[in-house]
Amino acid sequence: MNNLLEIQSLNKTQLTALINRSIDFSKNKKQQLLKNKRLALLFSEVSLRTKMSFKIGMQLLGGIATTVSIPHLTKEFDGTNREDFLDILKSLEGWVDAFVIRDYTGKLLEMSLKHTNLPIIDGFCGLNHPTQTIADLAIIQKEFKKIKNLKICCVCPPFGSGVMESFAYGGIIMGADIYFLTPESKYSSKNKSFNKKIKALGKKWGGKLTITTDIKVALSDAKILYVDEWWKNTKNFLDIKLGKLKVDNAFLQNALPNIKIMHYLPAHHDREITKEILHSKKSIAFEQAEFRLYSAMASLEYIFNR
Repeated sequence: MNNLLEIQSLNKTQLTALINRSIDFSKNKKQQLLKNKRLALLFSEVSLRTKMSFKIGMQLLGGIATTVSIPHLTKEFDGTNREDFLDILKSLEGWVDAFVIRDYTGKLLEMSLKHTNLPIIDGFCGLNHPTQTIADLAIIQKEFKKIKNLKICCVCPPFGSGVMESFAYGGIIMGADIYFLTPESKYSSKNKSFNKKIKALGKKWGGKLTITTDIKVALSDAKILYVDEWWKNTKNFLDIKLGKLKVDNAFLQNALPNIKIMHYLPAHHDREITKEILHSKKSIAFEQAEFRLYSAMASLEYIFNR
């Protein structure tokens, strides 16, 4: 059995196989590969696409999945402690065959890796989102029939983004030419040694990452525009101003007329992207969301070595 934790821990052969299997599952959804297998989703954070993709994906593969809301078990209504997470984990260990964990602090993932031998998928614990990246690369492969040398412009917040960093790792392994368009000359990554890892992956696999503030440089000849949520774990994160980096009709004047637009969702309409563009013919955001199901199925097959 395998864990699936960091996209950069996969080699090109493994990542290619996961991309191709995601595309396969999009054509043939119901395959009883995990009959009678049981999956627990240990979530401390809200989720729609990750949660539903694993629940439905497990069902289509012949298994069952259940969601465990960790905050409801570890805390009483008055905020006092109820049950220790390790006790929850060890109880579940006797009932299920694998875990998907979402906890933005990363602490539950770290504890789980120390105290269980069951396979684990990182369902986005702040730094990595492997199944999102697999889905993203699969929809790109489906749309363009290739990833290598494809220019992709990512509109990113300057304070880092676990989703975009995960995508950059995966895209570079597959040989893509990625541009991070940010409002500042520096990119403060969530992952430690991000730039060092990017350089090592680029040297090994051939892809590259350029960080720029120049909209024309980033968008020129780009086949894909990938818009980030610009989320930050603060109460007033929606107050962050995007200025010229808001994806609207004026922004797209710098882009190819047939550019495809991605967004991993949720999207804040008329903030990082207008509702009109998100729902336009240029957008493949909802096809991208659909592929979350297929990447979840491919990832489940991977961790069980099926």
